Amino acid sequence: MRRVRSAAFLTAALFYLSACDRTPTASLESRGVLTLPSKDDVALIEGRALTLTFFGEIRATVPKASVETQLWLGLGAMALQDKARTRDVYVPIRSALIIARYAAGELSAEMAEPAVREYYQVAGPIPEATRVRDEIDQILKQSTIHRNPQALQEFRDRG
Repeated sequence: MRRVRSAAFLTAALFYLSACDRTPTASLESRGVLTLPSKDDVALIEGRALTLTFFGEIRATVPKASVETQLWLGLGAMALQDKARTRDVYVPIRSALIIARYAAGELSAEMAEPAVREYYQVAGPIPEATRVRDEIDQILKQSTIHRNPQALQEFRDRG
């Protein structure tokens, strides 16, 4: 009986440790482990979840934009945040979303200026929206992204 409990404990401990694995998505995929969004996620970018809650906030912020544009805004914001971390700069997700909205033409330069300055750390004029969009597109092109087609279709059907 004691061996069964020890084996059960060991199995539970190994399961817990594997669930806490913070290995980057690219590394997981190279080992043949496929990471997919859960039912509560719209997409994953580099293993980070674009949650239904955050996506709902984006939809409320830009209700007239298409689902694809809203998805681009969310993924772009998360990608900018990740890139900022590589430079040891913390950019809150709300600021990153403002920058993505500016890049998509959903927000004026005047409204986005504080967030753009925070990200680029510039004192002079902020970069043009097209330059920012090109940068986001480049980051997204290099990122591993997994979409949740069912969740996206539900949002498309809602209109």
